[in-house]
Amino acid sequence: MSLKKLLIPSAIAAVLAVAACGGDNGPVNTVPPLPAGRWLAGDLHTHTTQSADADVSQTLDKILSKAFTSYGLDWMAVSNHLRVSTRDEKGATLAAQIPMSLGVSVTRRRTSRRCKPPARMRTS
Repeated sequence: MSLKKLLIPSAIAAVLAVAACGGDNGPVNTVPPLPAGRWLAGDLHTHTTQSADADVSQTLDKILSKAFTSYGLDWMAVSNHLRVSTRDEKGATLAAQIPMSLGVSVTRRRTSRRCKPPARMRTS
C-alpha cells in the first residue's frame, strides 16, 4: 500500500476531528444561581434530662449553653422522647411520671454573646 493511500484517510479523519471540536453551542450550565443569603448552623436532635435515656446532667440550661455559647449555633430543637418520664427538667426523680414532654425550638440573635434560657414552662 502506498504512503499516499495511508495519509489521505488519516488527513481526512484529522480534519473532521478538528472541525467537530470547533463552534460555540452557548452556555452549558442553565441552572440559575442561588439567591443571596446566609447559612445558619443548628442541631435538630437534642435531649434533656426529661428523656429517661439521657444523662441526668443534661439540663435545659446546660444544653442551651453548649449549643449557643460553646458551639456557636444559631438554633436548636429540643427533641425529648414523647413517652412517660420519671425526671423533671433539672433531672430530679419525680414522685409521679410526666405523661408527655413539650417540644421547644430555641433561637438566638446572632449579635448576642450569651443565651438567656427561656422561663420555665409548666402545665397545670
